[in-house]
Amino acid sequence: MAENTIYLGELPDFSLKNNGPVSSRIVDLNIHRFHDAIDYISNLKYGRNSSKINLRSVIDENKGTCSTKHALIKTILDEHEVNSIHLMLGIYRMNEQNTPGVGQVLSRYGLDYLPEAHNYLKYRSVHYDYTFPGTSNHSVFKQLLREIVIEPKQIAKFKEAYHQDFLRDWLITEKLDSKFNLATIWEIREACILNLSN
Repeated sequence: MAENTIYLGELPDFSLKNNGPVSSRIVDLNIHRFHDAIDYISNLKYGRNSSKINLRSVIDENKGTCSTKHALIKTILDEHEVNSIHLMLGIYRMNEQNTPGVGQVLSRYGLDYLPEAHNYLKYRSVHYDYTFPGTSNHSVFKQLLREIVIEPKQIAKFKEAYHQDFLRDWLITEKLDSKFNLATIWEIREACILNLSN
């Protein structure tokens, strides 16, 4: 088990049981406490999975994104009927300061920031982000534009549609629709994500 450098705050801890396919897979790894499962998942490298539907791909491929890692944690919670911790979908102002690695791409297109969709957990009004190994990146939450509660099954099509709807409105509001269309801004976003993966 990796050294526990993650922020757990007041998140409840509990024993893991074979209460479902995801929890059973975690227990098979000799992980028996919820906090230890968070530590394990957080310390997996950042990278896109072959499937957002089969969350066990996070474990099988030893990597995950904000979507798959937090949906995996939320599924463990659901399988143990712990309903007090929520899976969130937030839109934040992504820039080099809060998301190191994207600045070069943004500056190439003359953008100070780009609204990015991000998944994380929320418990008693506190945000918990286990996307990358180590401590939670709280600077993202200072730049939140909107957030809603979602279910693990919504991290794929729903998240993408919600994000693209937001971007369409943003392009008009910021008077950028004469310079960029949705397809172009999505390509810029994908280039940012590629930089993060590398």
